[in-house]
Amino acid sequence: MNSLDKKEGEFPGSDLQLALHKHSCAEDSPSIDTMKTAVAVMFAVSSLFLAGCYTNHHVTKWEYMQRFGMQSDAELNRLADEGWSIVSFSGEGQPVYILKRPRH
Repeated sequence: MNSLDKKEGEFPGSDLQLALHKHSCAEDSPSIDTMKTAVAVMFAVSSLFLAGCYTNHHVTKWEYMQRFGMQSDAELNRLADEGWSIVSFSGEGQPVYILKRPRH
């Protein structure tokens, strides 16, 4: 068959080339279902990750106490050993100490 015998619009080997092209495209790209599954899994994992980041697992509750004047360093050290910390102090008139510690 020479070029004059071909019908208009017909190319030699065009059906074979088209079939090979379709086959190679199918092998190179994943299927739509696979892509949808991958996107769904990525969305689920990222949602769980974000939920874990914003969850507050532990909230410290505090106990407070007022003390009017400290008699000695020994008294202050005893309170510290019991877990108390001074958070505020007012020295006008009689000294007032505000202490806090975590609730048990």
